[in-house]
Amino acid sequence: MQKIINKNLCGGISFAVLFSFFSCKGQNAQMQCYSDALKEMKKKPVYTIVQTALKDTLTAWTDKKLKGVWSLKHFDWKIDEAVFFSNKEDKAILLILERDTQKIVKFGQNDHRPPSQDQIETVFAYIKNGRWQFYTYTMPVMAVVRSNYGKTAPMSFEELSQIGRKETLHSYYKQNSCQINLKIFEIDEAEIEATHLKFLDNNSAIYQGMQEDQ
Repeated sequence: MQKIINKNLCGGISFAVLFSFFSCKGQNAQMQCYSDALKEMKKKPVYTIVQTALKDTLTAWTDKKLKGVWSLKHFDWKIDEAVFFSNKEDKAILLILERDTQKIVKFGQNDHRPPSQDQIETVFAYIKNGRWQFYTYTMPVMAVVRSNYGKTAPMSFEELSQIGRKETLHSYYKQNSCQINLKIFEIDEAEIEATHLKFLDNNSAIYQGMQEDQ
């Protein structure tokens, strides 16, 4: 699943000024709510634990040369500081910021050109048997088209972080409030774990057509 992130109405041209004003006001308030909450969350052990666990997991996936983490082998990336926890802090959403720093990208047999976008991968996490488990397959990938922001060079991590947080907050908080929307943490554990097993198998049908050198 992939979402194309268009230029933010709060910083661009709006076709409805009144709507844009109230939307941006609510969005800015939610960003401030989250910023304050994150400062407090960073003081808790669970924050450091989940960040470290995700880093270790991604390192293990790349070491195993999983096809599902192709971008982590070719892009400049980092785990964002933002962690969107559930109320019980036993589930969370994290973001992987990815800058495409490749000079030329092969789009087709005779189509080679510089990359025009960067991306943000969404990670779903929850505690199972006392350990954090992470899932990326079937989770949204935010494609950040540089031209929408007047850029041709890779977006900075700071810019990607702000974009990712704004997009995630649309569903993390209830509309026009700073109350966590618990519905985004409702998942079918059996289903997500079944698809994750396919993600971990390089011979899975989900990778059909992917070039070996990727």
